[in-house]
Amino acid sequence: MKLFKCTVCNYMVEAESIDEACLKCGAAPSAFRELTEEEAEKVYNSERTNDLLMELDKLCMKLVDIAYEGVDINLDPACKKLFTYTNDKAWEIKQLVKAEIENHIGKGKW
Repeated sequence: MKLFKCTVCNYMVEAESIDEACLKCGAAPSAFRELTEEEAEKVYNSERTNDLLMELDKLCMKLVDIAYEGVDINLDPACKKLFTYTNDKAWEIKQLVKAEIENHIGKGKW
């Protein structure tokens, strides 16, 4: 199987050849280009990492929810400080994850 990428919308297709319009944007088959072996390898190798990054993003949001609840309960200053710290770090990690995903997209590893 070969990996093709639509030059209009970046939709990717595994096939021996492209005979139909792009499923995403409707571009003609001629709009697809075959990825080089190196480009295809980057895409395949990055699939699991991208899934893990998206899962990390979801976990950060769970941490934020927990931290908000802990801050609201406000049992004592030490607890509130820990929950506030957790909230801040979760948002930092979330931003790092988004930046890494954007880097992957820019390098064709998506």
